[in-house]
Amino acid sequence: MPFISKDWRSPGEHWVKTDEGWEKKKVLECLSSININGDNRFHDVSCNDFNKKWLSKEVEGIEKSLLKDGVKTQPYCQITIKSTKEVAGFNALSDVLKRLDWRSAVRDRRRFRYITKLLSLLCSEKPLCHLPGGVQKVVFTMLEEVARQLCIRGENPNTLRSLDAQARSLVDCACWGQPLGSSQLWSDNLEVIRRVSTLANSFIISQGDCGLTLTEELPAEVVTEVVKRLDDPGDLESAVEVLRPYILSEEALWLALIRYHFNQEQVMSAPCTSDSRELFNFLKKKYGLREEYADTVRLCRDCRSLFWASSGHPCLPGRSRSLHVPVSPTAFLAFFSL
Repeated sequence: MPFISKDWRSPGEHWVKTDEGWEKKKVLECLSSININGDNRFHDVSCNDFNKKWLSKEVEGIEKSLLKDGVKTQPYCQITIKSTKEVAGFNALSDVLKRLDWRSAVRDRRRFRYITKLLSLLCSEKPLCHLPGGVQKVVFTMLEEVARQLCIRGENPNTLRSLDAQARSLVDCACWGQPLGSSQLWSDNLEVIRRVSTLANSFIISQGDCGLTLTEELPAEVVTEVVKRLDDPGDLESAVEVLRPYILSEEALWLALIRYHFNQEQVMSAPCTSDSRELFNFLKKKYGLREEYADTVRLCRDCRSLFWASSGHPCLPGRSRSLHVPVSPTAFLAFFSL
C-alpha cells in the first residue's frame, strides 16, 4: 500500500501489512529471514478476502526477490550522525532494530547480553515516554522474546526478574494521567507484561549435564577469570562465597576484580583502605562494573553504517579497521536522541 498524503504526493514509502502491524516494504526486503527461515508472520493476519489476496501478492513478490538473490542479507543500517542545512538527520529506532535483525540477535548467545542491556535502557521510564507507538511495539516484542529465550535456556534468572520488574513499573509511568499511546496499544503492552511476569514466576534453573567439568576441577587462575566476567553484583558476591575453597587467596581475588573493572585513576580517587573487598564495593557503587560484550554493534566512520562485529563490515573490502568504532548500548540510543 503506497502512502499518499493530503496533497496526493507520496514520500516513496510502500507498506505491507503483517500480523504485527504495517511494516515498510524496504525494511522487510532487507531482512534475510522473512520466510526463508520459517518466519510466517505475513500469513497469519486477520483481514478480508480481498486484503488476503492482495497481501499474498505483496509477500510473494518480496519472497521471490529474496530467493532469486540466494544470498543471506547482512544485517546493517546506515544512519545520519549529524544534521546539516542540506540534510535533516532522522533515524527511526524501530527500522534500525529491524535492519540489525534483533530477532536473530536474541537467539545468539554472543549478542544476547548486548540486547538485554539495550532493552533495559529502553524499558526505563524516561525513554519509553518519548518512544512512538511503533517503537513501543518493537520494544515489548523484544521483551517477550528475551523472556522466552531465558526460560528455554534456564539461565540468567536475575536478568529475567530485573526486566520483569522494569516492565511492571512501566504500568505506573503516566503522561497526563495515562500512559503515552493509544488505549489499544497499551492494552497489548499490558498483555505482554502479564505474559513476561508469568514466565518469570514459572522460571526454573536448568541443571547442568553430567560429565561436564566441575568448578573444583578447574585451576584457580581459570576460576578467577570466570568470576571477573560476572556482571551482576549479586552473582559476584555469591560466587566469591561459594568458590572460596577453590581460589588461592580471597584477597588476591578482590584485587584482581579491582584491576579488571576499574582503571588507575578511579582507584586513586577512592579513600585509602586495607580491605580490598570494601574498596571494590566502594568503586562498584561509584563507577559501576565494567561492561563487556562478546559481540557489539560497530559504527563505520566512512559509510556511517551500524553493523554487528561478528557479521563483518558492509563496506567494500580493504577498508581500514581503525574506522570501526564500538558502540555501547548507551551510545547506540544517543543516535536517536534518547
